[in-house]
Amino acid sequence: MHVKPGVHNICYGPFQFDSKARAIKGWQPAVDMRIVHHMIIYGAKRGDVAAEAVLRKHPNGKLNPRGCWGNHPIIYSWARVGQRDTGAIGMLLPDGHGFAVNGDEGLQLDYFYITLHYQNVDDPAHNYKARTVEDKSGVYALTLPSTPMHPVKIDILMAVDIDIPPKRKSYPVCSICKVHEDMTVLAYRNHAHRLARLIWSEVIRNGQRVGIVGVRSAQDPQLFYLADGGQPITLIKGDTLRLHCDYNSTDAKTHTTIGADERTHEMCNQYFLRTFHQENKDKEIVCSSGSHMECVGAQPKIGDTVVPERTWPWARRNILGQVTGVGVLRDNSVVAFHRADATYFNSQVISKATIVRMTNFGERICVAGENTFVTPHGLSVDHSDTIWVTDVGQHTVSRFRPRDRCPGDDGGDQETNLGSTSVTPWGFSCPRTACPSLVLGEAGVPGSDGRHFNKPTDVAVHSDGTIFVSDGYGNSRVAVFSSSGKFLREFGSFGSGRGEFNIPHSVTIDEGRRRVIVADRENGRAQVFDLGGRLISVWPLLAHLRQQTGRRIGKGGRFNKRPWLSYVSAVRYSPRLDHVVAIVADEVVLVTPTGMLAGKYSQGPNAGVDIGQFEFPHGIAIGNEIGVSMNSPLAVYASEITNNRIQKFWVLSDFSE
Repeated sequence: MHVKPGVHNICYGPFQFDSKARAIKGWQPAVDMRIVHHMIIYGAKRGDVAAEAVLRKHPNGKLNPRGCWGNHPIIYSWARVGQRDTGAIGMLLPDGHGFAVNGDEGLQLDYFYITLHYQNVDDPAHNYKARTVEDKSGVYALTLPSTPMHPVKIDILMAVDIDIPPKRKSYPVCSICKVHEDMTVLAYRNHAHRLARLIWSEVIRNGQRVGIVGVRSAQDPQLFYLADGGQPITLIKGDTLRLHCDYNSTDAKTHTTIGADERTHEMCNQYFLRTFHQENKDKEIVCSSGSHMECVGAQPKIGDTVVPERTWPWARRNILGQVTGVGVLRDNSVVAFHRADATYFNSQVISKATIVRMTNFGERICVAGENTFVTPHGLSVDHSDTIWVTDVGQHTVSRFRPRDRCPGDDGGDQETNLGSTSVTPWGFSCPRTACPSLVLGEAGVPGSDGRHFNKPTDVAVHSDGTIFVSDGYGNSRVAVFSSSGKFLREFGSFGSGRGEFNIPHSVTIDEGRRRVIVADRENGRAQVFDLGGRLISVWPLLAHLRQQTGRRIGKGGRFNKRPWLSYVSAVRYSPRLDHVVAIVADEVVLVTPTGMLAGKYSQGPNAGVDIGQFEFPHGIAIGNEIGVSMNSPLAVYASEITNNRIQKFWVLSDFSE
C-alpha cells in the first residue's frame, strides 16, 4: 500500500481468523510509527453478506473503504501517543478472558477489518519529512485454541459536540452515558489529541457518585490499562457514566472541533474492555453529549499532582468547628475531630459533639464525643480500624475501638443539625457518649514522664501494637508504649538540631522500612527514625517546597500573619503509593522515601478561603474510594482550623504501575 502525504483513514479487510483459533488473547501492532497515528480493529460474524462477498474474490482481504463502518463491533484500538521512542506496545488479556472467534454462539466473530489512521505529515521533532511511503503496517492476533471462559467486548464512551475556544488553560467537554447491563470492566483506554489533558469518567449510581474510572492523561501512552492491577471494575444496570475530557487551548488560535487530524482537531473517547452476558451480547453503553451539558463533578487538572475535589460538601467553610484531625475507616467513611464552638485556648469540657463520621461521598452518618474533650487535636485510625485521638487540653491520648460504648448507653446514634442519620453505622458507630477503652496520660495533669504528657499532638500505631505518641506542644519528644499502654521509651528533645524537635506535631510509620516519620512543625521539616528512636534522616520539606516553587513562604516565622506558612503540619505514609502525604505550608504534597517532593506543585499562594486554598491546614488522612476500583486517583482529606472544614483532594500521579 502506497500512502501519500496527508491525513487518511484507510480500511482493509475482511480477514479471516485462523480456523483453529477459538479466542483472541491479545494484539500486537506492527506499524510504521512515522505515519500511523492509530488503528482500530472491527469484528464481523459469519453471515455478513458484504464480508463474504469480498472474501470470495479476495481471500486475503483488500482495500475496503466501506467495510470498517456500520454495526461492526470494535475489538481493539491503539494509538502511537507516548510510544514514538519505545515502539508500539500491545495488549494481553488476563487469563480466562478473550474475544471469542470461529463459533456459533454469543459474540463469536469470524472476520475482522483493520482501519489505519495515517498522519503522513512533516514531523520535525522526529526528523521526518512527509513523502509517499510503501506501508505494510498491520497487527498480530495472539490466538488460543479453546473458547474463552470469560468472553469480552469493547464499548466506547465519546463526546461528539466538541467546540473548544482558543486561549483557554482549562476547557471541559462532557458526555452522559447509560449502562444497560451489569458488567465488569477489565481495562480502559483514553483517546484524544494534542490539546487534551485529563480524561476520566464518574460513575453515578442512584443519584450518587460512587467512583471514578480511568483518570489518566491523554498524553500518556494510549494503551489499555488494567483496572486496579487486574481487579475488575463493577458497573450495574442503570448506572450513569459521566465522561470528562479537559483541554488546554492556550496556544490555539481558532476554535477546535472534532476530527481526525491531531494537529487541528480533537476527540474525547474512553474505551471499556469488559465482560458481557450472552443474553445481552448486543447491548452497549450508549452516550449522548452536547455543549449544553454541565461538566459537574471532580475536575482535576493535569500537571498537578494533588488537586481538590470541588463537589466535596464538607469543603464549605464553617460547617464544623476548628477541624484538627481527620481519619479514614476501613469502609472508607471519614471521621473528623473538631472543637465545636471552642478554640485551642479552651479550658472547659466541650458539651457539644466533637466527632463526626461521614461517607466518602460527604453524607453525614452520625456524631459523637459530647461532654468528653477539652481541646481536640490529633486523630488517626490504625490497622485494626481503631480510632486514636489526642486532647491537648487534658494532656491525654484516648483509644476508641469499633462499637465501644459507655455503661448505660442505649446504643442510639446522636442526631445534630448537620442532618439526619441515613446510613447504617459500621465499625465506629458514634455512641451518644464516647467511652475510650484505653486512656494514656492523667487528665488535667501535664508532665514529662512515662505516665504523663504535655499537650500530645498525634498517635501512630504499629501493626504489632506498639504506640508512638508525638508529645507535643509542652514536651518535645516521641513517647513509645506497648499495646497495653506500658511506657517503653522516648526519644527527642527541644531544639533545632538533628534529632531535636520544635513541636513534634504529627507522626506516621513506614513499616516496610521500619521507620517512624515525625513532622517537626516549627523547624519546617520531617525527621525519620528507626523504631528504636535512632535518627536516620532529616527531610527539609519547607526548603524543598521553596526551591521547587520559588515562593518565599515562611518568611517572618511564627509571628507573621500566617505562621503556618513556615510549618510542616502533618504526615501520613501510604503503602499503596510508597510515599508520604504531607501538609507543608499551604500545600498537600507527596514525599518520596528519600525525602524529596514528588510531582508538580503550584506556584502559589494557596492561602485563602476558596476550595483548594487553606487557612491553617492541620491534619491529613488517606483513603481509597469504594464502589469502583481504579489505578488512580487516591483520595486525601485535609482538615483546616481557620476555615472550619475538611477538604478532599485527589492524588493523580500513578505510582501503582
